[in-house]
Amino acid sequence: MFINFILTLFKSNAVMKWKYIVVTLGAIMVIAFLASNQIEMRRRGAENFKKFEQASIKGQLDRVYYEDRCVAFTLKNGEKYVFAPFKAYRLKFFDTTYNPSFNKIAAQGDSIIKQPCSDTLYLKKDTITYRFTFTE
Repeated sequence: MFINFILTLFKSNAVMKWKYIVVTLGAIMVIAFLASNQIEMRRRGAENFKKFEQASIKGQLDRVYYEDRCVAFTLKNGEKYVFAPFKAYRLKFFDTTYNPSFNKIAAQGDSIIKQPCSDTLYLKKDTITYRFTFTE
């Protein structure tokens, strides 16, 4: 029985069928992996946004970095937050033409203030206060 199976594999038509089956199964596995990865990223993003949005944040930055395609920061007290800022301007000069990214201007020791359920985060850097809004 096994020998007959091996002999049929060597026939050109059977080999082509097996190649198609292997390629199809490989494609299904890649698509399943990408779909599960996307679902996990969305779930983590929703959790991070909920935590960030409900938090009352007041403290000094310890570290700023990227995580899950968003900006993440850790405060000196060890709290970690992940969010996606998309607009900033300098409050001191009411300058709406200067739009720096959070991760480019935020540094260790800068102050962060955010009220719970607010869509605005304030970054105090030396004498200038930057206002960042964010989205889920």
